[in-house]
Amino acid sequence: MGDEGLLSPVLEKRGILGDSKKPGRRPGDVTFPCWQDSKGLAVDVCVTSSFSTKNVRSEAPADDSGGRKHRKYDPSFEGTNFRFCALALETTGGVSEEGLSFLRQLWRFGARQQNTKLCVYAGRAWARLSCNLQTSVAQAILHRVPTGGHPPARQRAPAEVSVVGVPKDSQVSTLPSFSSFSSPSFSSPSFSSPSFSCSSSFFFFFSCFSLFINSGPRTDLGGYVSR
Repeated sequence: MGDEGLLSPVLEKRGILGDSKKPGRRPGDVTFPCWQDSKGLAVDVCVTSSFSTKNVRSEAPADDSGGRKHRKYDPSFEGTNFRFCALALETTGGVSEEGLSFLRQLWRFGARQQNTKLCVYAGRAWARLSCNLQTSVAQAILHRVPTGGHPPARQRAPAEVSVVGVPKDSQVSTLPSFSSFSSPSFSSPSFSSPSFSCSSSFFFFFSCFSLFINSGPRTDLGGYVSR
């Protein structure tokens, strides 16, 4: 939104309060080089929980958090070219009075440069800010959960194996092994051919054939005579 308003914002600007390596010397999460009266503005964005032990009894937790930031950094900003602003937000969506005033001025710059009505730009800006805030809160909650928001992995119980004991005196019948079976032996049948005398059979056949030829007229089964 600072870029849309042509304010040239700088993230984590160094050298605002001297040596930036020392703790607490970089209070500006977002710094605008020229904000008002030729001076820049260092904005410290902080989010506080409304349900903490310190803020449960507080009527305005965001304002209390912003006041602590001012008591810490205001003496260091005296005599510098920057002013300090604490944008304190609550996890439930609350905004401090100082932070609300800063956001109104920022959205006026953005609506003017984008040539958009302030009511339209402010409505979209509130939605963007709320979505980013709730996303960051959800991430912080998940980081504190041991499993990271994922359900714990189920551990399977080892399978129980039942062992049946066999008495020493009992006799267990064992099946015969395959090696004990012998394959049946098949023997080819032997055929004995009848022994005939070739000479006697040939002589008998030749004599019958000669009688059949030398005979006279013969009759067939039908009774007709063949001439």
